Parts: sequence; structure tokens; C-alpha cells
Amino acid sequence: QTQMQKTLVENEQKLRELNLSKDKFFSIMAHDLRSPFNSIIGLSEMMIEFAHERDFDSVEKYAPIVYNTSKHAFNLLENLLEWSRSQIGKMDFKPENLDIVSFLEEEIQGMQSVADNKSIRVELMYKKRFNILSDKRMLGSVVRNLLSNAIKFSYANSVVSVELIQDGERLIVSVCDHGVGIEEANLQKLFKLEESYTTVGTQNERGTGIGLLICKDFIEKHDGKLWVESQINQGSTFYFDLPITTAAV
Repeated sequence: QTQMQKTLVENEQKLRELNLSKDKFFSIMAHDLRSPFNSIIGLSEMMIEFAHERDFDSVEKYAPIVYNTSKHAFNLLENLLEWSRSQIGKMDFKPENLDIVSFLEEEIQGMQSVADNKSIRVELMYKKRFNILSDKRMLGSVVRNLLSNAIKFSYANSVVSVELIQDGERLIVSVCDHGVGIEEANLQKLFKLEESYTTVGTQNERGTGIGLLICKDFIEKHDGKLWVESQINQGSTFYFDLPITTAAV
């Protein structure tokens, strides 16, 4: 192949991926985002009637459903915006020195209420602290998505482990749950736009369908990789690696 032919093939592949991104984006907008907002509107109307009738038991019953549905819609919208900005090159990669332990502690704390709802303990395991060069916003999105998935697919009263392991000049971060696991046939679908795979959590929590695509995209911008190991009914472990700058004091 000549250089021109190679360039044409590469451009054709990029165009195909952009079209897939666009189709996926509009599919989620049309279905996945409309559905929770329809629920929120319907439930809100019911709650107004309950309030007028002073049926506060029913208000108390449906308020958490409205809250959880709203939170799901917000998470989906946030993922869509981050993903679309990344796809069209509008999200700048701005790495800075981070103490990864402190950073993960903050992100875990931010997910604590979600974990508490299922009586799940999130543990951070490390032997020493590390500084990494990372885009804080992108890495935060990755960690939140992986923690959210781990909690979603874990059984109540279990543990989610976040572990730091040094591998030469690379740092491997793992997020491990002891939940439902993923069938081997579906593992490769997790990171493919054209075959994106989603399912419900152990308490029927819904996924956004693009969370792992965002994780893969953002980790690759860090010159890292994202991978998974899983066994049905035993749980899943997601890994990503990053370059270490120094050992933190």
C-alpha cells in the first residue's frame, strides 16, 4: 500500500467511528435520556396530587424514586457531555502532578452515600504513596465510572477494593467487586462503541451505556490502557495503568 492509500484507509476508519459516535449519541438522547425524564415528570405530578391530598406517606414513598431517577438522568447527561466533548476534540488534556492516594480518597468519599445505600464498604489498599502526571478531570471521571459500576453490580453487604500496585515505572490501579460478574462472551463488547454492552445492577440500577467507553478514551489519552478480568457470580476487576512521576512523601 502506498502512503496515500494508508491515509485513505485511516480516514475512512475515523469517519466510520465518528458516524458510530453520532449514531450512539442520538440513540442515547432519544431513548435513554427521554425515559428517565418522562418518569420524573410523571412521578412529580403524582407527588403534587399526594401533597394536595396531604397523603404524606405516598410522598415519602415516591420521593426517593424521583431522586434516584433524577440522579441517573444527571449522570447520563454528564457522561454524554464529557464523551461528546472528547469525541470532537473540545476537551483539552491538561496533566498535573497528583498524589494518587489523596485523589482516590476524595473520589471514594464522594461515592460513599451510593455505597452506603447498599451497605457496601469501599477499601483503598496501597503500600506506598505515588505522584502521577494526570488530567484530574478525566481521571476523576474514570474513577467515578468504575466505582459506580463496582457498587452497582455488587451484592449488598459486600466489599469493593481499590488497589494500587507498582509495575516498574507504571502504576496499576484496580477496582474489584464481588458481584454478578460478566460472561466471557460479553467482555470484549464492553469497550466497543458498535457493540456497547449494558445491563442492570443487583438492585435494578441502570447504566449509561457509555461509561466504559469514556474510561477507555480518557485512559488512552494518558498513554495508558484499560482492561478487565471477570467471572460469573464471583465479580469483576477493572484495571488501568498510568505513568509514575515520583514516589510521594
